[in-house]
Amino acid sequence: MKTPSQSRSPSLLMLMTRVSKFVAFLKKRWWVLLLTVSLGLCAGAFYVANQPPAYKTSARMMVSGTISLPEGAVYSEELGNFYGTQAELMQSQEIRQRAAARVQALRPELKPSPVELSVAQQRGTSFFILTLVGDEPEYSEAFLNACMEEYIQLKREMRSETSDTALTAISDELVRLDKELRRGEDELLAFQKSNNVVFLEEEGNSAGKYLLQLKQTLAGMKTEYELLKRLSLEQNLERRQQSQTDQPAAVETDGAAAPPSTGVEVEYLKARQDLQLLRAKRESLSRFMRPKHPRIQRVDQEIAQQENLISLYRQQGVAQLKSRQESLELQIANLEKEITEWEQRALELGGRIAEYARIKAKVDRAKALYERLLSSVQSVDVNKNLHQDTLTILDRASTPVTTQPGLVKYLSLGGAAGLILGGGIIAVMILLDDRITSTIDLQENFEEEVLVQIPFEKSKGRICLLDDSDTHEIFAEACRNLRSSLHYMSLDGPKPKTILITSAVPGEGKSTVCTNFAITMASAGSKVLLIDADLRKGTVHNYFGFESKPGFSEVLQGEHSWRDVMRRTSLETLTVISRGQALNKTSEFFVGKAIDTVLRDMYDDFDYIILDSAPVLARDDTTSLAPKIDAVLFVVRAFSTPMRLARTSLSSLYQRQVNVLGLILNAANRNSADYYYYYKYAEYYRTADD
Repeated sequence: MKTPSQSRSPSLLMLMTRVSKFVAFLKKRWWVLLLTVSLGLCAGAFYVANQPPAYKTSARMMVSGTISLPEGAVYSEELGNFYGTQAELMQSQEIRQRAAARVQALRPELKPSPVELSVAQQRGTSFFILTLVGDEPEYSEAFLNACMEEYIQLKREMRSETSDTALTAISDELVRLDKELRRGEDELLAFQKSNNVVFLEEEGNSAGKYLLQLKQTLAGMKTEYELLKRLSLEQNLERRQQSQTDQPAAVETDGAAAPPSTGVEVEYLKARQDLQLLRAKRESLSRFMRPKHPRIQRVDQEIAQQENLISLYRQQGVAQLKSRQESLELQIANLEKEITEWEQRALELGGRIAEYARIKAKVDRAKALYERLLSSVQSVDVNKNLHQDTLTILDRASTPVTTQPGLVKYLSLGGAAGLILGGGIIAVMILLDDRITSTIDLQENFEEEVLVQIPFEKSKGRICLLDDSDTHEIFAEACRNLRSSLHYMSLDGPKPKTILITSAVPGEGKSTVCTNFAITMASAGSKVLLIDADLRKGTVHNYFGFESKPGFSEVLQGEHSWRDVMRRTSLETLTVISRGQALNKTSEFFVGKAIDTVLRDMYDDFDYIILDSAPVLARDDTTSLAPKIDAVLFVVRAFSTPMRLARTSLSSLYQRQVNVLGLILNAANRNSADYYYYYKYAEYYRTADD
């Protein structure tokens, strides 16, 4: 089963893989694009060659984009828009129809023929180059001249029509403004008759000043009222006394007039001062006399009398303060009422003044606009034929010359059509090609886990076996990675001891993978037996330089013991049993009991027994042998193994209850998106002495 991280590849990695597959396919099928593009170019050239002869003539015009407006203003349209508009106008259907009618009227002997007109602006100038291609030379020359003349005539008509339209619009607006101006003047006159404007303005100013004075007085009274409520009798008396001392009968900073002190308030203050003097006197006497001394007792009596007098004055002062508060409340209420009345009056006066200003401004605007439109009427008529855009024919139509029209166009169309056709053919070929190209294809299309991808190695002959001095670092690391995957794979039961390596069809590199896998397992210290179980075309003995006979086929036939045919290798822990004599009927040996006996005898003598088997679809050997083996590793070759054949092979194995541990991608492209990191860090695998 696939792990969660393998269940789907990142979209960017998938895209890069698809691109890599397309590029790789294109490198092999580039001739398809070359063929279709060549055919398209030939078709375009053939089409142009069979077209009737055409004649080309050209001319030049100068067109400026400056337009004078009324009152001396100048309008210049944005150059890109202006010149683009003029070019479209020159080759418009209207100009073509008028030019055809002009040629027919001036030169009736010329027979009309199809023409193709194109207009281009000369870079950095106001010049337009007009090019015309037609079947008849004389008609083409006359038609091009007629196009330029009709363009100039159309521009004049448009300018005249625009001026007339503008003049009519201005005249209509003048009539409307005249009526509006008369209504405004009548309204202004009626207002002046019913209202004295000068008096309104003076009365409005007076009302504003008086209202401001009332509000200031009200603010002062409110301040005085709040002070009377919050300050004590003594604080109020001191405030009045201080105000009268600093500025008698003046207006306080808050706007309220300081009220004069009454007799009771004066007596109250005087009594408090006398009381303080008596208390000071008693304190002075008490330093030398006892409390019952006649003089101290007399002073105590005077203090008591003075305190009674102060209490009486205080009651009268509090009553006066309360009376003052009530008086201020009445005055504040009266002022607020008066302010409300004056505010209403001021609003009425302000509204009437604003109404007068509105009517007057309306009349003034109407007068100003009326005068400007009167001036515009004269300017439009004057500028109708003066200071407008410059239209000049610099070069009339040249003498027609023979040309091959549309050569570049039709060649481009043919090449593009061939390119599209070739791309479509390649796309169809890619869709029909279901060969596995990368681990992404395996992860997306197979349930089995991808154990390792082994890179493609270029070599003149068979790849050498791995050893300590091997120069194929990346290839060697991939084989070791397969060993690690097997060691650390999460399995439900015990780890497999007998391992069979197979593929779907011949030529997938399974024998190379199997041999080097056995070497890496033995290099790790495991005691390994490598058996060539492909009894028809096994080649394991060639990797070690052994003879094929005697071998595994003789063991299964009972001619030799498996211990007799074992061959030692340079690795002490690696033993090899070669294929033996090639046999035609081999599946019978794998179905019978002989293979069970042999494997059972070998089982306890080795840590791992690795078998190189025949391709699944070639014969029935592997499907007969695999159910007797603990686990199977399935090899697919990049850009070689078709998906349908791989699925068919795996289905055949699963039907026989075979334990397939995973897939091995052989001959992977190092430049592919999912193998890039191996290639990028290849230098890491080199030792310091290399």
